[in-house]
Amino acid sequence: MGLRRRKMMKNMTTKKNRKRRKEKFSERGRRRGGEEEKERGGRKKKNGGQEEQGRGRKKMKEENRKEEQKKKKEEEKKKKKKREEEERKRKVEEEEEDEKKEEEKRKKEREQEERKRKDEEEKKVQEDKNKEEKKRKEEEEEEGGRRKKGGEKKVEEEKKEEKKREEEERKMKEKEKKKREVEERKREKGEEG
Repeated sequence: MGLRRRKMMKNMTTKKNRKRRKEKFSERGRRRGGEEEKERGGRKKKNGGQEEQGRGRKKMKEENRKEEQKKKKEEEKKKKKKREEEERKRKVEEEEEDEKKEEEKRKKEREQEERKRKDEEEKKVQEDKNKEEKKRKEEEEEEGGRRKKGGEKKVEEEKKEEKKREEEERKMKEKEKKKREVEERKREKGEEG
């Protein structure tokens, strides 16, 4: 781009800016003196030597700021209240949880003690039973010692007889088994022949 062209473009931009500024200020002037300003309360105007105070822009800004602050404070208050409520709720829940845990702990301890006591009682009962059994056996041995000696021979003889019978039965079965096997072999040989 040439120097002349660049300069021309710059001038154009400057002109445009100047035009924009002019429009802006003329618009502002129109607003200040016109209907819009009157609706908002108007400017300070000299009226018969007295100044009529209108709600100017500054005052409105101040009021808006105060309104915003008020809203913020209320919001903060609400948030604080909500936080406190949640904190209180949480504390109550924690306390209830702790109480529950404590109750569970106590319950478990009670159950353990109960179990321990029962086990001890059972152990004691078992020991007493064992003692009784031992005592009874000793008494039986002392009382029926002589009687048992007389009957021991009979018992031994019966046992021997039983053993003998079983042995004979076993031998018979083995003989029969062998006999069957021999017969089967003979039959097989006969079939082959």
